[in-house]
Amino acid sequence: MGMNAYRFSISWTRILPRGRFGKINRRGISFYNKVIDRLLLRGIEPFVTIHHHDLPDELDKRYGSWMSSQMQ
Repeated sequence: MGMNAYRFSISWTRILPRGRFGKINRRGISFYNKVIDRLLLRGIEPFVTIHHHDLPDELDKRYGSWMSSQMQ
């Protein structure tokens, strides 16, 4: 296809399932590291963004979604 870059989003909930109240999910970090490493091996530049619709359930329960002033 002639592409030299690949855009993908990192899921906040895969890395920090409980938002700022929990530990980092090492398996999530490993997953994205593998994706990036495999792209680079093939000469493809990763273009990473954050999936902005994700919201850890813990934060939704505490603050009631993105509309809370505590989330902004």
